[in-house]
Amino acid sequence: MRKSPKFSESPVSVLYGLYEDNHTFNIVLHTLGIRNKADLLVSSVSNKLIIIEGNFSEKSVPGKSIKNFLPIGPFKAEVELPSGVKTISVKIEIEHGVSTVTLEKSKKVFEII
Repeated sequence: MRKSPKFSESPVSVLYGLYEDNHTFNIVLHTLGIRNKADLLVSSVSNKLIIIEGNFSEKSVPGKSIKNFLPIGPFKAEVELPSGVKTISVKIEIEHGVSTVTLEKSKKVFEII
């Protein structure tokens, strides 16, 4: 059976997709075992770089583990956006092991010279 990771281990990178419409960016991540929005931490380094972090828990299954390739421990996704977002506007939805983080685009301001 696999040992639980130590907190000092490097976070696992998770796969994600980045989508956009006229007003929002949507980041879709495979986050098996994450059931609650509070289990995801969304932070911004800038209005164009978003970091999404969490922790994969080990699934307890009766019997001896033969093979286990399921991720366990901390995970992290660094998502670079093509344009800026309002960093205070974040919506998280979680369904069937897929998390969707929706960010509202910032309005473009044009400077008249």
